[in-house]
Parts: sequence; structure tokens; C-alpha cells
Amino acid sequence: MIEIIREHESDLEKLAYTGTALSFLGSLFIFWSYCVIKGLNRSPAFRMIFHLSITDFLLTINGIINVNAPEIEEDHPKFCQVWGFARGYISLSSMFWPFAFAHSMHCFYNGSFRSQNDWKKKIKYYKFFCWGLPIAFAVLPLFFNAYGASDIYCWLKVPDLPGKTQQELMEIKFWLAIISYYGPVTIIVLLMLFYYIKIIRYLIMNPSSEANTVFYSLFFYPLIVMITYFFSVGDRFINIPSGHPTLFMIQAHLILRQLQGFLNAVVYCMGRKFREKFKKHFSHRRDQKNKKFMYYSDHDSMNSSNSDSSFLNISSFHTSARSPMNPNFLQNY
Repeated sequence: MIEIIREHESDLEKLAYTGTALSFLGSLFIFWSYCVIKGLNRSPAFRMIFHLSITDFLLTINGIINVNAPEIEEDHPKFCQVWGFARGYISLSSMFWPFAFAHSMHCFYNGSFRSQNDWKKKIKYYKFFCWGLPIAFAVLPLFFNAYGASDIYCWLKVPDLPGKTQQELMEIKFWLAIISYYGPVTIIVLLMLFYYIKIIRYLIMNPSSEANTVFYSLFFYPLIVMITYFFSVGDRFINIPSGHPTLFMIQAHLILRQLQGFLNAVVYCMGRKFREKFKKHFSHRRDQKNKKFMYYSDHDSMNSSNSDSSFLNISSFHTSARSPMNPNFLQNY
């Protein structure tokens, strides 16, 4: 794999930077809308999407700093170890949150969640699962000193263990990758597929407005993850035994993995509830501006009319007071 990556290093870096930049902008947009648009932070669906966007944002930051791992490893080996651990942890967390979406949909399907309030009560457990459990998997390679320069990014490398042959070290790296990352990812993808099959069958046979609302608001997030991870996981399991990874799989893995934050932002903008709240937010702001404009316009017109009327009263007073037809001319003075 190292040879094929070095041969196309420039093109792969361009793909990585392009996907990272787009995901960075997409994550920032989700942050902005969640904090600014009223009502989004009350919805459990949008809360979970916000946490997913945090993982996307952290992954893009990691990708920006982390590209060209061999040079980082050469100049700052400890730095590469830290960012390798961070990449392993964030990548797993970004996988666990879409699984939480699929699990939430399944809970509405089987009756565990009967309302939005039931869903809100479980958010804290999803936070513990999606932010806490990945640490247990990400810590494991630290005991083997296995974080460092790996392909393009800082991630898993051949462990530094004295008394081991190169073949044994390669086998240790393989099993660390399976246990700490690809194994949990594969299990989660299979569980999401299981949930999807049951949910789709249920919705076809027993359509429900509440279930449909939750289902369509979260449907595409796990789907995006399954597509983006298909190429990396598929490439490892198909090509590791032969030792001949394909360039197409590497390119697809890079661009899709780094585009995950951008794709999530696109799905986020397509949601009906978000579009309704987005339009309502800006229509409210427009109405507020119009009210302010009308207020100041009315205020200015009132001042103008008052000054005009007072001028007319004074003029009429002088005219009537000085007129010879007015018998009270002297009394007025």
C-alpha cells in the first residue's frame, strides 16, 4: 500500500484537502444554525445531529493537520502519535453517532420510544455510548506503541516491540486494526443494516406519522456512513490477504471519508423541519427589520406633522390676531 500511495501522493493529498475543506464548511454551517435558529436545540434529532457534526468538525481539523504523515513522523514523532490516537478515537465516535440514529429509529419502530420526551430522556445514554466507548478501543494500540505514520495520515503503524520479527509485528498491527477499529465498525454497520431492514418493513406495513417523521429526519445519516466506510473496510478485508490494494478504493475512501461532514450538512439542509425553521427564522428577522423601519418612519412622520401643525397654528394665530376682522385682536396680545 505504501508504494501505491507514494506514487500518487500529490493527487491523494488534493482529494484529502478538498474533502476536508468542504466538510469544515458544512460542519460550521450546522454549528451556526443550531446555535442561532430558535427551536433547533430543543429537538432530540437536532441534538444528535449537532453531536455528529462535532465529530465531523474534529475529524476535518485532524485531517488538515494530519496529512503527509511520513514528514510529521520524521520531524515530530510524539506529535504524530497524539494525532494518530485522536484520529482513531474521532473516527470511531463519528461512526457510533449514526448508529445511535439507527437505534433511535428502531426504538420508535418497536415501541420503546412512544414520544419525543422518551427520546430526550435517552440522549444522555447516547452521549456516554458515542463519546465514551470509543476511548476503550482507541486506547488499545497505545499499549503496543502502535500509533504513528500510516499511509497518508498519522494512525496505526507497525508497533515498536523489541524481540519480535517483522512478520510478527505486521500480524500485531493487523489484529490491532481489526480489534480497535475495523471490527467495531463492521459490527455497527451490520447492526444498522439489520435495523434498516426491520424499520423499512414496518413502515411499509404499518405507516405512522410519528415514526415517519423520525425515520425520514435521520434516515440518511447512517446511510452516508455505511457508504463512506464501505470502501475502507471493504478494501482492508478484500485486499489485505493479497497485499494488493486498489488505487480506486483508496481514492474513494479518502474523498468520501473526508466528505462525510459535507454530506451530513447537505442532508441536514434537505430536512423538512430544518427548512421550515430556517425560513421562519429569516422571515422573523425580516419582519423585525420592517417593524423597526416602520417605527422610525412613523416617528419621523409624526415629528414632521407635529412641526407642520404647530407652524400652521402659529401662522393662523398671527393671521387671526392681526386681522382687522378679529375683534379680540388686542386681547390676544
